[in-house]
Amino acid sequence: MRKWMWRSIAIVAVLAVAGGAAGFTFLAGELDYGPPADRSAWVDQPPSLHTAGLAYIQRDVAGAREIWLSIATDDGAEAEDRGEAYRYLARTSWRIYQNTDEAIAYAEDADAADPGAWQNADTLSAAYRAQGNTDAAIAAAREAVVGAIEPTARNTAAATLARAALAAVHGKPLDQLSAPDRVALGEAQTALSLILEETPAPIEISTLAIGVATRLDDGDALFRAWGSYYHSPAGVSAMSDQAAAAAILSEALPRWPHAAQDGDRRAIITALAQSFFFEEAALLATDGRDAASSAFEDDSEIQDIVAVSSFVHDITRHADEYYRQIAAANSNSPLTAAFLTMQFRIGRDQVARTLWSALNLEGDFNDETLTTLMRDRFLTYYSEGSTSGVYDLHAGFRVLDTVHEETQYGRSAELNYVVVGRMISNGYESWLWDGRQQHGGWASADTIYHVRPAYADSGLSRWDQVSNATERQDAEDEIASLTAEDATHLGDHRLAYLPGLAARLRWQGMNAVLDDARRAPGEIGMRNTYILDMAETIRGYSIFAHEGRHALDKLHADEAVRDSSEELEFRAKISEVAFSNQPRLALGSIHNPNLGDGTPHGDANARLLEGVLEWMERNTGEIEGLDSNAPLWPQFDLLTDDQIRAAFLWQDPWAIEGS
Repeated sequence: MRKWMWRSIAIVAVLAVAGGAAGFTFLAGELDYGPPADRSAWVDQPPSLHTAGLAYIQRDVAGAREIWLSIATDDGAEAEDRGEAYRYLARTSWRIYQNTDEAIAYAEDADAADPGAWQNADTLSAAYRAQGNTDAAIAAAREAVVGAIEPTARNTAAATLARAALAAVHGKPLDQLSAPDRVALGEAQTALSLILEETPAPIEISTLAIGVATRLDDGDALFRAWGSYYHSPAGVSAMSDQAAAAAILSEALPRWPHAAQDGDRRAIITALAQSFFFEEAALLATDGRDAASSAFEDDSEIQDIVAVSSFVHDITRHADEYYRQIAAANSNSPLTAAFLTMQFRIGRDQVARTLWSALNLEGDFNDETLTTLMRDRFLTYYSEGSTSGVYDLHAGFRVLDTVHEETQYGRSAELNYVVVGRMISNGYESWLWDGRQQHGGWASADTIYHVRPAYADSGLSRWDQVSNATERQDAEDEIASLTAEDATHLGDHRLAYLPGLAARLRWQGMNAVLDDARRAPGEIGMRNTYILDMAETIRGYSIFAHEGRHALDKLHADEAVRDSSEELEFRAKISEVAFSNQPRLALGSIHNPNLGDGTPHGDANARLLEGVLEWMERNTGEIEGLDSNAPLWPQFDLLTDDQIRAAFLWQDPWAIEGS
């Protein structure tokens, strides 16, 4: 049984980022980069993959590694747990501490502890790639692809092979790709194409397939992957609007490259840039094999696209390195935080000045002017500020900008609805969590911001878990195992984060959506209905209900509410549950490992669930199957959906006011 629960993605909606599009300079607020002072939830517990995961989610990287190491070196632990612990150690070794030799050694230890697991080769490939040994990375990734059988495993292994093949050609113009380069890229394309047979494919698979197809001059594959990325052959979905680019690419890409007509290359370049694939656009613009590329040297629009591609690459690398240093420091020292922030801002300023020069802007560098130009011309979203006590960056491109009307408790607001995609950075926590959780959105008084990558795969990943027999059994076995440990995690407390309860709630919600999707005709119809319904459900509670409540509170609540981040989160999380058609799914960011961690989100979560417990105590006779002599919190999933909503609504001042 392969572990999957900790890896399953939860979406965390954040408010603490400065509202609106901040400039390239923004004064830091509170600086608190390290783990919370209270580490008892994992330090005082028996070592397990769960407690290590809890430490990591709470940003205690060193604490998590101590637990993983104790599991990995315990000869009495299960082989799969030891292998998994070694793999986590390997990934953090290269990704956070830049110790690739140690990472490779841990990956080899994983194979000795848990032989035959495809994840061992996958982990080894990533370590070799970080070391710069792309030949070894590709070889290990090939092993992972052969060993990966189930859908989620195939996706991961194919992505690893594609990343290794792309790393081998990084920085090479198209006319300098070697025959071995093309062989590795071709193998990656084959692995990715099997996943792309059913679209939409995961957003990362689609992104990698676009990069591979561009380098293989495969116009048909490029358009198929591009359509998968934007969830429609027409390039239009509920979370993006790329109809103009789709119209161009659908005509030009099938002719490219061999039967390309005059002007096709320029049209493809501009359409790729318009849909925010700047790296691929820049590759085509600098292709020395094509005579047209020399003409682009005097084409200011194309050269600006090349400049933006360099900027995106450089600012992404700079932000990621800053986040790596924060994680490696694992410190609450204000001096450490201030120093790292200063270094980030100095480096970011240098990247911005380089872009200013590359765009041939007149006069002295001005960050406000550059921010405005990038926002208006290239549709960037760029905001620096403090999130959960960490100064970080949220930046990407506005893939959709429209209007949404939100109504709750008789209060309404017409809000701008901006979907931010093709992320440059989604904040420190999203980087650190490495796919386990990520920031999903934020709001100002008049605008809801929604991070598309946090949602694009929400239905698809859950479909694989509920529809594949092996993955279903793995999930149910894991739920049973986690549930058996809940009593230990609860101890003598009334309330605690219980991984078994969280897993049951999530699984119940996922299967409720599946039951509804079964009404659609055929397997494909059921799959598409499930993916759409799940995505709309998650977007509904975490973006429209949660962020919509933030906006409504900013318009209608009193000053004391508006000035309290915890109070704002408390009220928004009630709206998440109260207005969701699947409240069990909405609980993922509330019954969460951050419970009572001192952040606005964590403290609001603890306060809410204490209120839920009080509601249960008042209504024990109405909860079917409840054992009133046993601890109540582990039995929370006995509540019906309506009872779950009621347990939250009775805590909402607006709901009480209207009752």
